[in-house]
Amino acid sequence: MIRLILDTERRALLNYWRVLGESRKIVYILIGLLLMLILLPLVTTLLFSITASIDQGYLDLLLLMLSLASAIILVLLSIHFIIKDMILSGSIALYMSYPISAAELFYAKFIRHNLFYSTSILLPLSVVVGAALAARDGQWMLMLNSIIYFIVLGMFFTSISFGLVFLTANMMPVKKVSEILAFLGGMSFLLIYIIMFIVADSFTGILAMFPEIPISFSGILYDYSPVAGILGPILMIVAAIAIILLTKFIVVRAIDRVGITEGHSTGRRKAGRSSISHPVIMLACKDMKLSFRNIRELAVLLPIYVLPLVLVYFSSPAEAGAQFLVMEGSQLVSTAAGGALVTALYIGAHHTARDAEHFQMLQVLPVPGSQLAFAKYIFNILATVPFLMIIFTITWFFSTAGVDILLYMLACILLVCLAAVPVGMLIGSSNPVVSRKNPSRRLDTASNIIITMIMFVVFMMISMLPFWLEGNVMGVRQGLIIINILAICAVAAWFVLGRVAGRYDEGFKITYKD
Repeated sequence: MIRLILDTERRALLNYWRVLGESRKIVYILIGLLLMLILLPLVTTLLFSITASIDQGYLDLLLLMLSLASAIILVLLSIHFIIKDMILSGSIALYMSYPISAAELFYAKFIRHNLFYSTSILLPLSVVVGAALAARDGQWMLMLNSIIYFIVLGMFFTSISFGLVFLTANMMPVKKVSEILAFLGGMSFLLIYIIMFIVADSFTGILAMFPEIPISFSGILYDYSPVAGILGPILMIVAAIAIILLTKFIVVRAIDRVGITEGHSTGRRKAGRSSISHPVIMLACKDMKLSFRNIRELAVLLPIYVLPLVLVYFSSPAEAGAQFLVMEGSQLVSTAAGGALVTALYIGAHHTARDAEHFQMLQVLPVPGSQLAFAKYIFNILATVPFLMIIFTITWFFSTAGVDILLYMLACILLVCLAAVPVGMLIGSSNPVVSRKNPSRRLDTASNIIITMIMFVVFMMISMLPFWLEGNVMGVRQGLIIINILAICAVAAWFVLGRVAGRYDEGFKITYKD
């Protein structure tokens, strides 16, 4: 179905070109020749020469500025054209009259807009920048990494544009949204000229005015290293897939809730809900709604999400006047693993024990315990991994560690959560508590003692890290050994998840209080 929608879009574009007047065709052809023969070679030569000759100390700032400038321009451009294509044209109403789901329509429109307004600009940019970086270092793998980086960046920009359009469409009439965001889209053309005017001056002098930034592309886009050069693109692709799926959820929800004809609500659609038809996805969505519906639930879990920052404080004795955290790479990785362990254990136990409140309903559902446990596992991973990655990425910004340590941290957080969440679910399903006076109390005394003891041991070990790891530098060999061990633990945790699935089939031993 997605191919049919894309073919329809292609035919519509060709028909639009056929019905154009001769004068407008001539104008478009002249503009295209002007861009291809004059502006594009000029920009390509300028960007290649700057990237190839700039001092290595300014490379991180140059790449960051290119990314931010691309973000501002492409997001506003995409917003303008998404509004024009999906709201003002009324094409969504026409597509929805056919047996097409909102998810299929989103994927087709996403591919179209990403190819036209992001990839068409960022792909040539990535080739130019990648060729310049590869030529200056003599490492041609940088070309591939540059292409992957900018293409994934374009997917992020397209996802942000779709999210902004349809999140706003959920809160106010679509017609008003189109007027506001179309104005912002038109402002992107002015921004292009402003940026070109600034760059026309001394570029190196402008870069020298900026302070030192705590972001490094070393190992990925320049000064290639095998670990960062392989893990970096993989993590970027995984993050792009995650944000596209999140954007799909927002767009599908907006189409079903708000409607798309002239800004009027058309009510919730009955058809096209195949995007949440799978029991695992439906159960995970149920958990998500339960988490955000209850303020007390968020108040109980908020200290657990802040707990990793306390671990960072204990493992990093600050020096007077220091601008960065006094932490080595091994300390950062160990702190991230310890924070992920404690957080994943408690979050997994708390959310699993919450099912005791409506366990009779779960038993009535025609869903086996394996799917119930897997849905809870997916939800717990989504409730821990992104937040921990954000927290420790911010922590890394204020440290002196390199980008390879960041990649090790993110990989350790993911693997520790994959291994610890099933253990937390096993603890939470052992003897959950249902209390009327204190609904946020989910765990019994024994479960609380077990998790508290684990927290105490982790705190003690993390606080002793500065003395144990003093002078030790974390290398590729140590990092790969740690990742392999954690990967084995994450695979072994599936046996624990099978035990949790058995408890869903057998029934929880629930304690009712008050």
